[in-house]
Amino acid sequence: WGFGVFWLVMAIASTIYGLKRGKVAFNIGWWGLTFPTGVFISATNTFAKEFSNNGFKVFGAVLTISLFVLWVFVMGKTIQGVYSKKMLVAPCLAKLQTIQPPATQPVQEAE
Repeated sequence: WGFGVFWLVMAIASTIYGLKRGKVAFNIGWWGLTFPTGVFISATNTFAKEFSNNGFKVFGAVLTISLFVLWVFVMGKTIQGVYSKKMLVAPCLAKLQTIQPPATQPVQEAE
């Protein structure tokens, strides 16, 4: 659990750092933030129940609200991206030139 807190802090700090400098753009990969965060919240709430600890309960509640806000944000950006069709284009493929197949000659029958 402690290792999870470390990585949660690192993820939040690096995301904020990137957002402030305009180096982090929204993409479909942001959905990957929701599952591990939910699992970490589940572990936190289990600790709160098993240890009867109010600190874990409060931390779990704060994380749950944060996850809800994150989910709403990601859902909103996804809907916006699909509506504008920006989410439906792979940037790495958009730069490729299309290759035209070679012109085919009609097949001549053997005499």
